[in-house]
Amino acid sequence: MALWRSRDVEIFTTASTASSESDFDTSSQDYSFLFKNVEFKEPERNTGEQKLLGTTSGNANSETWEEDPTVSELTGETLYSPKSGGTIDLAELFFTYTADGSNKIFNYASDPANISIFIRFGDDTNYVGFIMGDCKLNTVGGMKLEADNHATAELKVTASANQTYKVKGGTYAA
Repeated sequence: MALWRSRDVEIFTTASTASSESDFDTSSQDYSFLFKNVEFKEPERNTGEQKLLGTTSGNANSETWEEDPTVSELTGETLYSPKSGGTIDLAELFFTYTADGSNKIFNYASDPANISIFIRFGDDTNYVGFIMGDCKLNTVGGMKLEADNHATAELKVTASANQTYKVKGGTYAA
């Protein structure tokens, strides 16, 4: 069993559709410091059951089938600290801001970009990672003020099962 501490998790993004770790620049911006908490849910495969007519009762005359896999899902609570000079806004990964005088602005009704996300558990040598290619943005925003001097916002992105990959490196790949 592998146990990871939160400081051993890194989150990388790319604007293109990714299917392997080499599609990401893992020496660039790691976004994990922007999250208060993160949850990654792998695609699930459910089964169904159909009871059939017959002379026996119960499940003796039944068939089961495998349903299509669900989407993978990344949810998290992002931190905003404008007073301490924090200038990174995760919304900039999905939306294009336009100039409005000295300010930048975007409209939530505009189509968000479908970025790819790589979540790596471990270090840069020994790790298990998940790639979510062509992510669909479900939620970004909904500011909530906390008592401990920061604001948070919810983030939820999903990717189809055929765009979700699991990667093992180092000792985990053996």
